[in-house]
Amino acid sequence: MVSNLFIKGVAETTDLRKSLLPDFIAPSFSPIISLLLAAFLIIIIRKIFNITRWHGPPDAILAAHKSNNSIDIKSGFGSTLTAFISASGGASVGQYGPLVHFGATVATFLENFTSKRLPPGIFIGCGVAAAISAGFNAPIAGLVFAHEAVLRHFSLRAGGAIAISSITASTIGSGIFKETLGLKIISNAPMLIEIVPVVLICSPIFGILSIFFMYVIRLGAKLSKSSGLSFSYQIILAAIICGIIGIFIPEILGLGTNEMNNIFAAQYGVLFLLLILFGKIFMTSLCIGFGFFGGIFAPALYVGAAGGGFIAKLLLTMGFSLSLPALALAGTAAVGAVAIGAPIATTLIILEFTGSYEYAVAAMIAVQVSTFIAHRLYGDSLFDLALNDRGFKIGLGRQHIQMNDILIKDILSSDALTFDENETIEIVDSKMSEAEVTEAVIINDRNEYIGKISIYDLLKSKVKKQSPVRKVINQNHLVLDSEITLVKSIEEASNFVGEFIPVKNHDDNKYVGSINESDLFQAYLKLQNQVLHVEKDTNS
Repeated sequence: MVSNLFIKGVAETTDLRKSLLPDFIAPSFSPIISLLLAAFLIIIIRKIFNITRWHGPPDAILAAHKSNNSIDIKSGFGSTLTAFISASGGASVGQYGPLVHFGATVATFLENFTSKRLPPGIFIGCGVAAAISAGFNAPIAGLVFAHEAVLRHFSLRAGGAIAISSITASTIGSGIFKETLGLKIISNAPMLIEIVPVVLICSPIFGILSIFFMYVIRLGAKLSKSSGLSFSYQIILAAIICGIIGIFIPEILGLGTNEMNNIFAAQYGVLFLLLILFGKIFMTSLCIGFGFFGGIFAPALYVGAAGGGFIAKLLLTMGFSLSLPALALAGTAAVGAVAIGAPIATTLIILEFTGSYEYAVAAMIAVQVSTFIAHRLYGDSLFDLALNDRGFKIGLGRQHIQMNDILIKDILSSDALTFDENETIEIVDSKMSEAEVTEAVIINDRNEYIGKISIYDLLKSKVKKQSPVRKVINQNHLVLDSEITLVKSIEEASNFVGEFIPVKNHDDNKYVGSINESDLFQAYLKLQNQVLHVEKDTNS
């Protein structure tokens, strides 16, 4: 329901904004006015919701991989409202990314009122699937997208709930709002023999275009961070620049739905397609990098359509016979799939959107080739790259993410013997022999860590037995910081030999406990079983 209201609302405000662009006034300053108005509203929203950064699909993906739902509900609603204002004001951003995160945010809110018996991530998957299903009127694609791009696993436990959510959202949305997508393909699909060869040849170009799109998008964010300007100055600057360009090229403002329909209908010439292709990439990078918020899927679809349309027009002028809509759709799917990291779901969106097997096959070819090239030459999706920038290697899986959530101080044991630094060697030797241990920890009267000794240090020592034990401390040993994660502790202990590893606070040098290899293995296996329970429906 809300997804359709969001899309309808953006469409209505976009039409209103365009109606303020009279044909007899050239140039009209309405793009600058609408973008500046949106910028000022966003500045206010950012302060009201106390948002330090916008929250989008990467946050939903990360939350679905954690054992505890980490979605910030307040920031999620604030970010969605900001995305609506950005898209309505004419910023070159998408709407589906914010809807994905909004679905996850609503699911998180509802999860707080349940017994939480379902495995982590299923509520998020339901919300995400519902948003995509309603937004594209594509329930199958919504189901697959939730598994492929967000949960990153398939299981019977999650599949049923997510399928019901996706189908329900699409059914209610299509029943109440009829048509919300806005994209239209009028021409019939050609035969596969006519379309497959040209798509195969052009797919590597789509892969390179996808890489260029992602590079420029990330470049905008880097330039924003290095500019030294405050958020308010950045977004106002972006509004002015985009508004000025939009006066002369209004086709690259907003979502670009009508412009994509014009591309599919072969309404634009070769040079104009090239102009809006690079113009859209630049505008999207500027808007997203300098303060406006929105998705990257719709701009990626636009760029892919313009790229496919440009190549098709170029080949047609050279005398080749081909289907422009087919090649434009292939480019649309290719760039979109690479940007969000969902090749199967994107192919299904094309299938459900067009109802054409031929168009879907063409899209599948372009998507798979482009994804392979982009992955080999550049990296993962923009979502994964954003999480990598924040220190979350989502590609390593749910277990690695959750291992980074476990701090070593939470799995400590207290088995190690401890002695005051002034205790005599004789007493220490006696108590260690009595306890049948070969290692012990030495601390001072303030519980500060001094060092570690072994029974062999005592036996080899030529110091008098009545001397304080601090004189025979061995400083050549492994000590762990209490704030490091399970992943880091396993890496540190990979070459460890001994009974235990002392653990201390980094700030005040206080001794907090010890840990041994068994503790690390047990924590790892416990987490592994939890992940298998979520991903494979095991009961171990």
